[in-house]
Amino acid sequence: MKNFLHHKVEEYLLSEIKNRNLKPGMKISSERELADKFNVSRMTVKYAIDKLVDSKILIKVQGKGTYVSNNLNYNGRIILSDDNPISIKHENIVLGKSSSDYVQKFKLLYNQNNLNKIFKKYYDFYELNRIRFADDSTYGVEYCYFPFDIFKDAIRYDFSKISIYDYMAYKKNLPINFITKIEIVKNPEISNILNIDLNNYIYKVRFFGFNKKRDLVEYTISYMKMDRVEFKINYKL
Repeated sequence: MKNFLHHKVEEYLLSEIKNRNLKPGMKISSERELADKFNVSRMTVKYAIDKLVDSKILIKVQGKGTYVSNNLNYNGRIILSDDNPISIKHENIVLGKSSSDYVQKFKLLYNQNNLNKIFKKYYDFYELNRIRFADDSTYGVEYCYFPFDIFKDAIRYDFSKISIYDYMAYKKNLPINFITKIEIVKNPEISNILNIDLNNYIYKVRFFGFNKKRDLVEYTISYMKMDRVEFKINYKL
């Protein structure tokens, strides 16, 4: 997958937010202004903005324009909640950190009963295992599973360089709604990768990602250092 033109617009907006030139609650430039600035079509700009809206970095207000989310934080930790960015990569950029991934393995799995029970109507899956870095420090280990039938050509892409959500959006099956389940566990193998004491507790977070049709298209298990992540939970009374 090529480096699409929308990446220039997306990276510019993220940089402006990171450098505080665009602060929470501020309105961003119009699609026309950004199109002129980068010499691209308004459709390209719209796509870049929509991606950041999907990631909850930006918020569109009908009839008024697009604004930086008031829920962004700059306290050095990744915040996971319904209101905060769903893209950890984007949130790291906002925190002023360089974000990178190392792919440990990427393979096809056949007839996995545990995954069949989760996805229901699919039988073969890709497993993408990545170590995630902010600057030069590991903060998480991720196992992402998604159906082969929907993403047959995924094996062609290098997900250490390409966002899995960029790819899923390109295939018109981007997860936009999530169910999140959180546990605190001990896992010596993961702790060793994260370079922390083997007896330390870590977060185990399971994400169930659904597309616009409410089909489950992603199941991800992420293990994260407890000092790098915080959760914001909204209770409905």
